[in-house]
Amino acid sequence: MLNTKPWRDMLADARNALTTTPAAKVRTLRPFLPYCWAYDEGRALVLVNRAYKPLGLNTGAWVDYGNFPSHRVPGPEVLPPKAAALLHHSPAGLFFFADRCAPWCSKADARRLIEVISAHLAG
Repeated sequence: MLNTKPWRDMLADARNALTTTPAAKVRTLRPFLPYCWAYDEGRALVLVNRAYKPLGLNTGAWVDYGNFPSHRVPGPEVLPPKAAALLHHSPAGLFFFADRCAPWCSKADARRLIEVISAHLAG
């Protein structure tokens, strides 16, 4: 079942899971770890996992982001400035990490994702 908590609660859950999961099992968290704030409908952003599905959703099926209001913010300006500064900005969205530094690649990469998530929660 999809997590319908507000996005801040979802990020807190992801940070806690990442902190307590052994490194060898971090890859299993992929559906629950934030990958990107993807642009949808102009400047609106949707919090998605590495599969570009709303955080917590593990499916190969097409998803309409409009059906996930708990995963949305109206635009990048509502994100905490420190968090926004830690994200990689591109036309597709604001990225928490790149594939070469995914949290399942190393402990240092996992710690960096925890830092980015924590910056979102501190704002």
